[in-house]
Amino acid sequence: HTVRLMRQWYNEGMKKLLLTSQMIHNTSIAGSLSKLLGKPFSEAKIAYIITSHNGATGEKSWFVENINSLYNLGWKTFYMIDVAGKDGLPKESWMAQLEEADVIAMGGGANFYLSYWVEKSGLLEQLPRLLETKVYVGASAGSMLVQPNFSTSSDALREYSHGNWDIDLSLLGPKGRSSTRTLQLIDFLIRPHYYSKPSDFINDKLLREVGTHFKLPIYALDDDSAVEIIGDQIRVISKGRWKFFDL
Repeated sequence: HTVRLMRQWYNEGMKKLLLTSQMIHNTSIAGSLSKLLGKPFSEAKIAYIITSHNGATGEKSWFVENINSLYNLGWKTFYMIDVAGKDGLPKESWMAQLEEADVIAMGGGANFYLSYWVEKSGLLEQLPRLLETKVYVGASAGSMLVQPNFSTSSDALREYSHGNWDIDLSLLGPKGRSSTRTLQLIDFLIRPHYYSKPSDFINDKLLREVGTHFKLPIYALDDDSAVEIIGDQIRVISKGRWKFFDL
């Protein structure tokens, strides 16, 4: 399926995105990243932005697994960056690492919390420029950060399942640490962890309703699937299950 990308500069620059549910969860997704990178991992530098996990609750074995799935690829340099830190780190403390990196990875966790800190730190404005020459890898919330809105986040879908289509999504994040701004680099939505994490309200019917309501197609991915984007070409990389909800 080919979906028009939103920003003209993106088409012109042949930018590269790999949008996943659970980072580099299998060899097929690793192979896609290798192709996008265009050189051995051992000769490349990666900057992994871990901020989103701070806003997530519950056990976090998934966070460790995500880090390891990237680290174990064998990078020349592996940076880990938290643009929030304790009170919000100054841009100069991490921008040089992002400039230096060949790959920028945005980890999963809490969508609205991630958006708040990416916006507050100034990274939201810098990422489009950075991605003119770098590969972007997203996991879960990190994947949804590039789409038009956060309508496929679990909190949003819960509200929509109750018929609350006019909910202010910014109210769903931590009080005083919530934003709904996204990068808007693509004209479709991602629903991560579909099939992998059973839900009593996230299902085909609801996703079709969301796609129709927002007039956007949806790629629903399990943890073994990813969407690969090169310029305006889109394909699904999968060793698992996924579903495309067209308009």
